[in-house]
This record gives sequence, C-alpha cells and structure tokens, in this order.
Amino acid sequence: MSHSTLPPRINDLTQDPLTNSPGKRNTSLAFFTAHERNQLKSHWGSQSTRLSRDSFLPFASCALCLQPSRSPVACASHGDIFCRECIVSNLLAQRGAIKRAEKDEERRKRENEVEENEKAEEERVRSVRDFEKTMMGLEGRTPNGK
Repeated sequence: MSHSTLPPRINDLTQDPLTNSPGKRNTSLAFFTAHERNQLKSHWGSQSTRLSRDSFLPFASCALCLQPSRSPVACASHGDIFCRECIVSNLLAQRGAIKRAEKDEERRKRENEVEENEKAEEERVRSVRDFEKTMMGLEGRTPNGK
C-alpha cells in the first residue's frame, strides 16, 4: 500500500526514503485525534454488516458436514453437535495424522542419531590420524625442516 493512502498520523511516522529519516511532521502524541480516528475507521476499520439467516446453521446441524445431523452426537466439553459418521471419520483421520507425525518425528530422531554417530566417528578417526602423525614426527614441522 502506498504512503499516500495512509492516514496523516501513520504517514507522518513513516521514514523519508531519500534521507532515511523520520517524516517532517513526526508527531509524538500518545493518542489519536477525533479526525484521525474517523479517517482510520473509514480506511482501515471493517465495515459492519448484519449477519443474515443464511449465516447461521439450523439447530442440530452437524458442525463438520453442515447438514442436519443424522444420529447426532454431542461433544461433552463444548456442546457441539456432529453426525456419528462424520465425527468417527474425523477422529480416525486425526488419529492417522497424529500417527504419521509421530512416525516422521521418530524417523527424524533416528536420522539425527545416525548423523551424530557419523560425526563422532569422523572426529575419532581424525583425532587418531592426528595423533599418529604427531607420534611419527610429521606434524608441527615446516617444509624448511625448522
């Protein structure tokens, strides 16, 4: 959104792109004036509308399929109403998703373990090689023999 469409207060607080400094009319008021509030309402506020009858579900409608519920089941903690078939299939799908996520997490843990073991083995091999070079007298000497 361009700076010209912003209300004056917000426009004043933006930085000047050429000088990289705050705008010329930088205000430090901790509150909005009535004029600024009205501008914000007209540009940034949501337009209030009445919800029509079509916005609400009829009583005893399934919260998943949005149809009148067949063999209704109610949620004990929230009071939502579902079709028995819809809620069972939804719970089974959620359980499957949770199992897939757990398997993915377990696989990631195994991969991380393998990587850590490989790094530890590489470090051990490198330290043994460095030790052997040092013991043979190859390490620490410069090409000039000094």
